[in-house]
Amino acid sequence: MAQITHKGTVKDQNGQPLLGVNVYLQGPNVRGTITDFNGNFHIQGSSGEKWVLSYMGKETKTITLASNMEDRIYTLKNKGIALDEVVVTAKSPLSKNLGIIFGAVAIYFGYKKLTNK
Repeated sequence: MAQITHKGTVKDQNGQPLLGVNVYLQGPNVRGTITDFNGNFHIQGSSGEKWVLSYMGKETKTITLASNMEDRIYTLKNKGIALDEVVVTAKSPLSKNLGIIFGAVAIYFGYKKLTNK
């Protein structure tokens, strides 16, 4: 089959471009790309292939390549799921930690005592 080149742009509901949207071929022969800073992507494939646009917190969209496809703008809608809180935990190999608390966020810095011997 002849290869088709398709270019597209992915935006959010407010018309803002989305950086880092996964654009990949659906099926066992997975290949793909991600959108650039302006939400643009470029893929090559065969007519009838199904490609998936996926981004965290957004609904997934599937597109089917066709020989007559023009450049398109795709809009990914919010899934409607919101996080109340995000907790990040990190461990340090150093023996002592210095903790700083800002409101509900705690930041810990590891430190090591240096000596002149």
